[in-house]
Amino acid sequence: MMFCCIVKRTFLMSKGVKDMPTLLSVDLDGTLFNNEARPTQKNLEAITLALKNGVHVIINSGRPIQEIKLYPELLALNIPVFCHNGSQIYNEKLECLKEYTISLEDVKEAIEKTKHLHFGARLQTDQGEFRDDEIFTLKNVKAYKLIFTTKENKEYLHEVEHFMDTNKFNFAVESHKNKIEITNKQASKGIAIREFQRLTGITYDRICTIGDGENDIPHFQASTTSVAMNNATDEIKQHADHITMSNIEDGVAYAIKNIFKLI
Repeated sequence: MMFCCIVKRTFLMSKGVKDMPTLLSVDLDGTLFNNEARPTQKNLEAITLALKNGVHVIINSGRPIQEIKLYPELLALNIPVFCHNGSQIYNEKLECLKEYTISLEDVKEAIEKTKHLHFGARLQTDQGEFRDDEIFTLKNVKAYKLIFTTKENKEYLHEVEHFMDTNKFNFAVESHKNKIEITNKQASKGIAIREFQRLTGITYDRICTIGDGENDIPHFQASTTSVAMNNATDEIKQHADHITMSNIEDGVAYAIKNIFKLI
């Protein structure tokens, strides 16, 4: 497949090695992960080399920390991890620095108000994931992300936004799955990057982001250089500065070497 590129900030092409970005924020599913939900060796090697070159790297994912801990190759990188679309911010020791929850009352109200849409409901919490009627029995748990699923066209998922308080929630439809992810209004991949800088006292002159989904739009907006995967939809690609190879073609490694020039 031919490599293609969209450039919105043409001045980036003339930047030299000395102006390399100092932060690289990478999505997992559809980005670092191949279609078998595994990080490829080439992608891991490229990230490792970037780290050796002094680049700060963050995993910025919609997944919960419990799932990320199942990947020893990710833990071996010893880098910060952002989970649930920015709802939790972990440092390199996997200590939680900040989290944004959604109240169980708001979750239950949201499910009731959208019941007529016949979506399946899943809730990710600090005690694992719960589904449908199980959610109404929950007490004393921290809720991070509500997920609605459908067998209909994924665009139908946006209907939930008409029945929920947009001042309380962020919404993002998963690009390749028929689900919409709902988090605290203060939680997004982009906000998490800015909050991480505040919490750690680190200021990044350059921020690079790589992703493929709707939840990566605020991810891109927080960066100075953004890259969409070639497997992303055309709509997502329009929000990025560049397009790299697909997730089954080691697109992260290609971007690190050929677009960001970190190695």
